[in-house]
Amino acid sequence: MSESESAALAAAPPSLLDVQIILSREQYFADGGDVLVTALVTVRPTAENVNAPPLDLRFVVDSSGSMGESVPSGQEKIRVVGAGLADAARVLTQRDSTMLVFFSYEHQVVVAHAAADASVVEQVITQVAQRRASGGTSFAGALGAVLAPPARKDGTQTHIVFFTDGNNQGDGDTALTVAHARRSRELGIAWNIYATGEDYNWAFLEQLVAQAGPGSQLYHVSDPTVLASHLVGEVAFLRQVAVDRLVITGTTQGAELTRVYAFLPAERVVETDGTMFRDDSGALDISRGQRLFVELKVKAPRPGTQTPLTLRLAGRSMGAGLSAFSVDIDVPVMFMDDPQLVVSPVNPEVVRVEELLKATAAAREGKFQEATEAFRRAGDPAAAAHMTDLGTLAARGRDVDATRSATTFATRSMAPPPSHHYAAPTRPPPTPRPVVDTRAPNPTLVPPVDSTGSSLPVGHMPRPVLPPPPPALGWFDDAPTVPRRPKDAGS
Repeated sequence: MSESESAALAAAPPSLLDVQIILSREQYFADGGDVLVTALVTVRPTAENVNAPPLDLRFVVDSSGSMGESVPSGQEKIRVVGAGLADAARVLTQRDSTMLVFFSYEHQVVVAHAAADASVVEQVITQVAQRRASGGTSFAGALGAVLAPPARKDGTQTHIVFFTDGNNQGDGDTALTVAHARRSRELGIAWNIYATGEDYNWAFLEQLVAQAGPGSQLYHVSDPTVLASHLVGEVAFLRQVAVDRLVITGTTQGAELTRVYAFLPAERVVETDGTMFRDDSGALDISRGQRLFVELKVKAPRPGTQTPLTLRLAGRSMGAGLSAFSVDIDVPVMFMDDPQLVVSPVNPEVVRVEELLKATAAAREGKFQEATEAFRRAGDPAAAAHMTDLGTLAARGRDVDATRSATTFATRSMAPPPSHHYAAPTRPPPTPRPVVDTRAPNPTLVPPVDSTGSSLPVGHMPRPVLPPPPPALGWFDDAPTVPRRPKDAGS
């Protein structure tokens, strides 16, 4: 970075993030023993950072013999999946990139990696319409092929969109597939895995998602006909990415971390050694952001304000020339020595998230009645009704399909509420430390600023005025709309 670029960034950078921290209580009783504290941390980029990054969608489609089986509508699975991928290709623009690989025992690159102009999109549409299902199932060759083209360096969001209904065959092939997932993490390439039926290995695909790049996710697809709307919706959200390569770390002082969960793109346990945690959140769009549930045990706190947890948010802004940033936020907690002074009830949003965690745990185990009751206690009657329906499906003999569907649904039920629904906590807001521009030879400290570039008082992080965003995209949500190429034009 030149001196003039550094000066310009220091003079008027945007406020990058909208951060909300809600504690389970406003005050805690310090009785001489350890005290359990829960914090919900929501991070969402501010609207002015949206820069509609280019997309690089690399499609990998199972064309083995089982993909020729029919779905309830009577169509072959490969035809239904192909129609969904064609719809996703139609919403790409010339700024984007794509490629298409089919696999059975062997793989075939039918559309090479290229800019998604009209002719390339037409090739994708034609190939998915003509492909016939035959042969066995081998993942590794196809995944190696889609990882071969280098990722672009201009902020492009690169995703591998992988669809299968079968098991990977052969120990050597499985080991190589895992190696490809790890390579994806190094390259910052996320995987969107869609699996249907009851014959595939759910645990293995979960392992791949855990190993692959930040933002990777696994969906069980009961009805492949909904794939089109889901893929188009995902493209719409990727167009709203404002921050990528986001890493959230937490360190404790005089406290022990007991539980940490991240909720986007799906609920997952964040590993901790008790003193710190790290979550590779990846890309954030302005509608969904990221949410963490952090539970810690404060060791024999004394009365007064303590700071048992410090968060560090580091990533790259898409709206400021792909500039790197890092911001530290202390989380203060108030302890009282008189229990009569601890009058604040447990925060209802913390209670709700605890119930949603119970619902997810029950859904994973196929305990549909328990999941139904937990969703009801969380104030989500629609989710409760869906769990009841899946329980009925399981009772009819489709227990594997029902449990995987319940897991896919439940793990995506804890997205942060839209930003306009948040009520500011009554305690003082967390204090953001200056943003550090890590591109400069000597890092420049940048205080938070408002939209005009004026410095803000310490402790204030501005909130954008946003229209109500679309809901967090789960398998059963309506997809947001994006401009589409007309189907008859194929471009």
